[in-house]
Amino acid sequence: MRKVNITTAILLLLLAAYVYLEASTFPVAADTLGPAFFPKLVAGMLAAFSVGILLFAVLGKKEETVPDLPSKPLVVIMVAMVIYVALLPHIGFLTTTPVFLTIAGIVIADSIRYWWKKVVISSFVTTGALYYLFAVLLNVPLP
Repeated sequence: MRKVNITTAILLLLLAAYVYLEASTFPVAADTLGPAFFPKLVAGMLAAFSVGILLFAVLGKKEETVPDLPSKPLVVIMVAMVIYVALLPHIGFLTTTPVFLTIAGIVIADSIRYWWKKVVISSFVTTGALYYLFAVLLNVPLP
């Protein structure tokens, strides 16, 4: 597990550096945070947590354990996420996001008989809140 954590931490550090450098190319208006603020913030947090994982892996116990295979719900959500990212530019944020959140909620929920209404409602509320936050308040264009 130690090798997996070290490899993952290094890959996440590289991803954080890439996101930070890409966000640095965004235009910045005077007296505003600008569109680069949020990606830089997320990249900085990702880098900080990656350094934490790296430190725990390097300074932690030396014993190696083999990680378990991912569970079926995790695989289903990961496949749904790949499909979501692929369809997002073509179909749009307001159409694909509630469907993805509903699928993820159904996969995670223990008993769909009792939870499906709450999952569907919360996926639409979450999509609306994200749209309002990014498109309206932060003026970030969404696909």
